[in-house]
Amino acid sequence: MEYLKKSFNKGISFLSAPSDAFEGENSTKFGDAFKYVLVLAIVTTVLSAIISAFSMNFANSFIPSLPPEATAFTNPGFIFVSSLIMGYIGLVVGLLIGGLWIHLWVYIIGGRKGLEQTMKSVFYGGTPNYLLGWIPFINILAGIWSLVLTWMGITRYQGLTGGKAALAIIIALIIPIVIGGMIFVALLSTLMALGMLQAGAIPGF
Repeated sequence: MEYLKKSFNKGISFLSAPSDAFEGENSTKFGDAFKYVLVLAIVTTVLSAIISAFSMNFANSFIPSLPPEATAFTNPGFIFVSSLIMGYIGLVVGLLIGGLWIHLWVYIIGGRKGLEQTMKSVFYGGTPNYLLGWIPFINILAGIWSLVLTWMGITRYQGLTGGKAALAIIIALIIPIVIGGMIFVALLSTLMALGMLQAGAIPGF
């Protein structure tokens, strides 16, 4: 509990005074930064799971009667547990993979201070997501805020200029979006070619 309180206070400092907070964690090792993620990720995943369960409980009052085998998947308790487990694992694993991906571009652009520094930037930069990512609509702003903090961390820990750090993050974001879009269009084209989806069923296609 004491470590949770300490991590929460550290998170508040990243929201209120990010420059000082990054400076204070300058000598922190990867393991301590990762522990920070593991602890604060609990906050957003638990609260997100509660909201998901509450939303499903509310939606159930408008859903027609379902067969017994289907009702288990709309049970608020099941939604809470599954959202909690998948949300926590997804957040932690996503940060690890995302950090590695961003570091690839940081390295290509000129960052030479090591993977640990990039991962610290990503871990601490994600603070708005850990503390505010559970709030509907606000989570969009939290995601943008996290990118800004990650940018701040990379400029400080990797010694890159603001422009180079921004370029690394933008490239790391754009490539998956473009690939995802191409896969989506290819899937739609395949479904239409097989007659499983009619043209015009999705606006714009």
